[in-house]
Amino acid sequence: MISYQGKALHSPLIKTPVTCLTICEWELPLDGDHSLYTENPEVCPLVSYSREAPFDLFLSFCEEDIEIAEAFYHALTDHGLTVWFSRKRMRIGDNIIAVIAKAIQHSSSALLLLSEHTFAERNHFPLLELNSLMNRMLYDGMPLFPIYHDIDHDYVRQKNILLSDIFARHSTESVADIAEEIASTIKQDETSR
Repeated sequence: MISYQGKALHSPLIKTPVTCLTICEWELPLDGDHSLYTENPEVCPLVSYSREAPFDLFLSFCEEDIEIAEAFYHALTDHGLTVWFSRKRMRIGDNIIAVIAKAIQHSSSALLLLSEHTFAERNHFPLLELNSLMNRMLYDGMPLFPIYHDIDHDYVRQKNILLSDIFARHSTESVADIAEEIASTIKQDETSR
């Protein structure tokens, strides 16, 4: 079950079941203590998305895939993109969910480094990021750039049919070439606005 603005949505298209509560446009699993969060926009300013995003790209990845994620980070920044990458932006004491939600809010696009780790039930943060980014794509038109890492299209289709509908590249391709293609696409989008 997925919720949007506090309402339960049932969809046969979404194969990865998530029981969640939408809090300030961020979906959280209901199996934890979320007493620190509020739906009050004055307390939680993560409700609306900014068109004037300070980050060209949000890099979504699992810790198990850090090596390839770092390769993409360096290749994308070499092309002049401003990339939000948790390894470079998170600081000790940061509230992970709030910081990531704000980073997604302030990014104009996202690279989704997808692997089996992304869809593992034990990895809540990658699934939270993925759900939030999919919401941005569906409701705000955010461009998403999926990269399949040690998985294929059929695997992604089994996990999330909406995500499998986005043309993807594979990490077996040249990281530099993929980064150049993403940078070119982002720069074209900026000039067409």
